[in-house]
Amino acid sequence: MVQAGSEDFREEWRCMYPAPGDLMLVPIKGGFGPLPGTANLDSSKDHLDIAFFSDRGSNLYGPEGPSSGNIFATVCDMLELETMAKACSDLWFTGAVDEKLYLEIPK
Repeated sequence: MVQAGSEDFREEWRCMYPAPGDLMLVPIKGGFGPLPGTANLDSSKDHLDIAFFSDRGSNLYGPEGPSSGNIFATVCDMLELETMAKACSDLWFTGAVDEKLYLEIPK
């Protein structure tokens, strides 16, 4: 989760029920209160969460209730989907210590 910039967040491909492989930006309005693992964030300001979905039946239900996010990429290869799902699970349970996220667009 990162603090949102001063510009308005534009949703171009809004979705509430992402499919497996979808990578989304999810806006979270300020005032949500502290969330687990977000000790260094100012919860009075708006934030963007990066979410990856690896299974069917997912939905976006956050601090404000049901919401929508913006799909900005999709993993298409099943092997890459499984690899990404394992990496995200590891990140979720062990934290982001010394981790960096790089997104590449194939040419």
